[in-house]
Amino acid sequence: MLLTVGLLALASTSAFLGYEHAAAGRAEAAAVVAGSRLERLRVAGCNAQQGTELVDGMTSSWSVAMAGTTAIATVSVSWRERGAPTEQRYASGFAC
Repeated sequence: MLLTVGLLALASTSAFLGYEHAAAGRAEAAAVVAGSRLERLRVAGCNAQQGTELVDGMTSSWSVAMAGTTAIATVSVSWRERGAPTEQRYASGFAC
């Protein structure tokens, strides 16, 4: 009986760790998507426009606002995690 309880606990812990590992991988992929978009917006400079795209099952949307001679770019990456919406936001400023 004690062995059975121990094995069940080990199995549930393994499943949880597997899920957390996969979730961390998705969060890392979102950061890569956002970083890539921020770099493309920086290269576009003051001509950068807002937009949305679907990348690897994640929705990436971005906008650019001017603050004097500085452009403030904001990127939001969202996806579904265990059926619930998950979102990460990133922002960066660059001179025009």
